[in-house]
Amino acid sequence: MIDVCDRSGYRRAQRDLRTETHDLRTETYDLRAETHDLRAETHDLRAETHDLRAETYDLRDVTMTDAQLVTGVDFVGVPTRDLEQAIRFYGDTLGLQRSAYVPERGYAEFETGNLTLSIIVPEKMGMAHYTSEAPIALHVEDMAQARARLTDAGVEFQGEPFDTGVCFMSFFTDPNGNALMLHHRYAPRTPQP
Repeated sequence: MIDVCDRSGYRRAQRDLRTETHDLRTETYDLRAETHDLRAETHDLRAETHDLRAETYDLRDVTMTDAQLVTGVDFVGVPTRDLEQAIRFYGDTLGLQRSAYVPERGYAEFETGNLTLSIIVPEKMGMAHYTSEAPIALHVEDMAQARARLTDAGVEFQGEPFDTGVCFMSFFTDPNGNALMLHHRYAPRTPQP
């Protein structure tokens, strides 16, 4: 309680109350401004949603011949005769994460970061066995380090790294003879007309 005879204490209490009231008014003003900004953002988002719905509505009549048919690559098939050997190579030697393993159907999948390698036993899928001669380019950050690690693991490279002027490539094969390469781009990609 404030002693009314103590005027300095009373004045101090009034001053503190005015300061607190001022602070609360400032905070209220800030909250109102923030609410206004949020309402404006909500309005903008609603308008954007409306525009997207209109675009979607406009695309209803687009046929496959008018739009891009292929929108990405989901996986690349890599044939093998020995699934367990391939699993050791792609998982242990290359260090890729296995995402699927169905031995009774003859396949396993490994993730590279942007592409799935689907290791398959073609005969278990009713196909003839084959070996892929088109190399799959596996991205590495450090070509020398990656080559040294794989060489230590028993991988044999076909010569020294090839320098294209924009990237390095090092060619090798998996145990089934499928072509692979380590790839490192060191120059920016320039768009070609």
